[in-house]
Parts: sequence; structure tokens; C-alpha cells
Amino acid sequence: MPKNLTLDQIKAILDSGNLNELIGAVENDWLECKAAPYRLEEDYQKQELAKDVSALANANGGVILIGVKTEGDPTHFGDEIKEVRPFPQKLVNPGQYQDILKQRIYSALQRVEVKWFPSAPNLEKGIVAIFIPPQASVHRPFLLTRTLDAEGKLVEIVFGYVERHRAIVDHMSVQELHALIKDGLRFESLEQRVESIQEALEQLRLQQTPKKATPSQADFSKLIKERAAGALIDADLGGRRSFSLAAVPTQAVEIPALFERRDAEIVRLLENPPKLRQGGFDLQTDSPARILRGQLRRAVTPKYNTLELWRDGTLIFGAAGDENFLCWGRHPMTSGPLRINPLALIESTYLFAELSKLIFQQASPQPKTVEYMIELHYMTLEEKPCVLIPGPVGSAAWEYGRGGRAVPAPAPNFFSNLTWDEPSVKPGEIAFRLVREVYRWFGIEDINIPYKEQVDGQFAITAEQIRKAGS
Repeated sequence: MPKNLTLDQIKAILDSGNLNELIGAVENDWLECKAAPYRLEEDYQKQELAKDVSALANANGGVILIGVKTEGDPTHFGDEIKEVRPFPQKLVNPGQYQDILKQRIYSALQRVEVKWFPSAPNLEKGIVAIFIPPQASVHRPFLLTRTLDAEGKLVEIVFGYVERHRAIVDHMSVQELHALIKDGLRFESLEQRVESIQEALEQLRLQQTPKKATPSQADFSKLIKERAAGALIDADLGGRRSFSLAAVPTQAVEIPALFERRDAEIVRLLENPPKLRQGGFDLQTDSPARILRGQLRRAVTPKYNTLELWRDGTLIFGAAGDENFLCWGRHPMTSGPLRINPLALIESTYLFAELSKLIFQQASPQPKTVEYMIELHYMTLEEKPCVLIPGPVGSAAWEYGRGGRAVPAPAPNFFSNLTWDEPSVKPGEIAFRLVREVYRWFGIEDINIPYKEQVDGQFAITAEQIRKAGS
């Protein structure tokens, strides 16, 4: 069973020396694991050390465990510790680690500790932990002062920025870094001041601008596709493998408190959308929901996911369609095609439908009819199609691809929509009907769609089935 340990629990295990108690712990946005010590005689490994530490420092701190082997698990985000590999203490020189961090990261990190923890069964061997406490905003961002060129040569006239998100470390381009620095790097104090000013200006503008009614016969499919495409482009997911969900009321509605204040319930829903379990495939972006053009609020993590709500009730979620989300559990360097993770597809679709229900309950008036959309982009890229396997994660077909059951995407892009006009929003039934069209596009029968059950005579995705799959 996977474990979602707290930092205090990890520290207690390290202090006890019972290191095998770490087995089952899942990597996340503050826990990074390395199977063996960094090979600091190599410039590349020095760079990796600086990158890993600065990524945690630019987030909210955390710990790097050295001497634990992890493996990916398709049922949840984050690799899982499968084995503890103690090694002699002499293989890690804490002073050398600290010197490299000082040389390769600017500005200076505060209170970083590199500490050896012996194993209780054999005190001559143990593992190392690098503790990176939360850093004061006055010292951030932490930039890499040295990088390596394509030939592995050290370059000191450029710098880089990395930040850890969930279990993924990603770099930022010069353009992205410039935009972040210009925008205050999302630091809370500055961000709140800017947000308050922007909200006040938007309220003044809205009072002076006549409302535009949504045309009763508008082409809602076209509207959804255009807005979803824009959301992906703004999240730097355009032109990449990606996955979109959207919902829009087919009559004119307003989301009354969308721009009023940061602590409004509707804004909290965007910044903390529903979840079913720890490490699940949810809609969380870990970013503030900002006002854009007086038309929408958007929370976005570039190259990973985006969640936005328009003043007319249009709700859009977009995410990476590769191994970072939709195809989680299959590394691109692994032989064979990228596999769509059915749990990632189905759980996120269910949670999107659940979020739409909560949001439309606050619309004025509450919509009578809602158009839902699901879209896949670039499922075939460079003549390499993604595949979908019938059945759930963990089945023989998933593990071994037996019987030739991995079905390749029949085309690069997929789009389907449904009109929901029942009195109440039923997330499980909506989710099933949306993902059913994906499976049919791949040529897979409805009976092979996992995480469903009969509810009131209809097939529906259920929270219970998803939780069971991830346990």
C-alpha cells in the first residue's frame, strides 16, 4: 500500500534507523528520492544536485533522500519507494555538497542541511537526507548560476530556473522566467496586493460596461473548442499532446462572485477543486486563480495543467497528454508507445463533472442545459500514436499488453460533446458518457470501460470504484 508520509514522519523514521519503514512512501512536491549518491566528480551530476535542491527551494522546501530506489505506479502520482539501499557514510561528504550548492545556486540558500542516518541493523551503512526548509521570499528566486551546453561543457554566462510541482521538476524558458520575474514570481504578498487592485478595477469596469447576453442559438461546440484551444496555448500546451474538458451553459448566466474577492467560494473552488484521494489524478494546479481581461479567472501551471472559469459560466480544464498526466506511468524512454492511463482519464473527467456541478449551483440563474466537451490533441505525434488498453490499470493487459489489446489512436485528434438537460447534474453519468466516446473512438466496447457500475439503471463512473483502484 502506498504511504503519504508527512515530513515529521520521515524524520522520525530516519532518526529511528528503521529505514525500511520508508518503503511505500510516495514522492510528491516536497519529497525527492535518489537511488545512489550524486557522482560529484562529474559536472552533470553537480548540476543535477543544484537543480534538485533549487527546485525544492523555489517551491516550499522539502527533503531529498539518497539511497532509496523508487518505481512509477500508474495508480497515483509520484514514484513509490520500493527499496532502501544503505551505503557507507564515506561515499557522501556533506561539506562538498554544501560547497557545490554555494557555487551553483544564487542567492544563498538558508539552513540547508545534509545529514547521514545510519541503518539500525547495520550502523556502518545508512542513507543521506538533504533538508531544504521553506525559504523566505526575500531570498527567492534561486537561480542556477552554471549550466551545461549540448556537449556537456560548463557555461557560466547564462542561468536557469527550476521549480518542483507535485512529483515533477520542470525548467523554465528565458521567456517564462522573464514573465514570472516581471509578475512577481507568484510570491504571496506582492500577488495579493496586485490581485486586490485588479479586482477593484474589474468591478469598476463591470459596473460601467453593459452586459452581453449569450446568443440563444450560438454554436456552443465552436465556442468551447475556441476557448479550450486558447487555454492550452496560454498554458504552453498548444502543439503538444494534451487533454481538454469543458462545460458551458447554453443559456445566458452569470457567476456573481467571480471577480468580487479572492476569498469568494467560487474562487476557492478553482484553487482547491474536488479530490477523491491523495496522489489522485485531480484538477489541482497549485496556482492562484487570476482575473484575465475582465472575462475569466484562470489557475495555471505552465506545461502541466490549467483550470479556468469564464463570467458566462464556461468551465475549462486542460492537461498534458503525455507521461506527465494522461499517459502517467509510462516513461517516454521505455520501449513501446505511450499508453493512456485509464485512471488518469476517468478520474479527472469525473472530478471535472463534479466541479461543474458545484460551480453551476452558484450561477445566476442556474443553467437548465449544459454542453460538455472532451478533446484529445496530438495523440499521434511524429507518426507515433498513443495507445489505449481495455480494462483497468493493473490488469494483465495493462501490465503485459497481452493479446495485442493495446489499441493505437486512429487519428491525431479527437472531439466529442454531449448535451446535459436533466434537472440535476450527475457527475458519474456525465463522466461515463464522455469517456465512453473516447473508448469507442479507439474501437473499444463499452463493457471494457473500467471504474464504472450500474447506478439507477445507468452506467456511471463512481468515486468508490476510483478509490478502490488507487488503494
